[in-house]
Amino acid sequence: MTRFEQRLKQFPPFLVRLAARKKGRPKTRREIIIDSGLPGRTIDRLSRARTWDHVTCRVMFAFSNGCGVDLARLRQDRDYIKRRARAQWAAMRDRL
Repeated sequence: MTRFEQRLKQFPPFLVRLAARKKGRPKTRREIIIDSGLPGRTIDRLSRARTWDHVTCRVMFAFSNGCGVDLARLRQDRDYIKRRARAQWAAMRDRL
């Protein structure tokens, strides 16, 4: 398994979505749609996805770029996720 594949395993789509920030606040669904160029249904599906399985590279990079997450350079996003997003995900998961 390559390093990049390991990163993808550590940062599934739902965590990329939780890391989506714009000027310190969470990005809205609409902002991600505009920034990524992907349809809203795709954003919704990826926001709940637990793995990148069955996601094409084009869609994966469009989604992550729309969220403002650079999958090639994850240090800053990883730190944010460790601090806050996992708690947010736990709260959100309970509602699913």
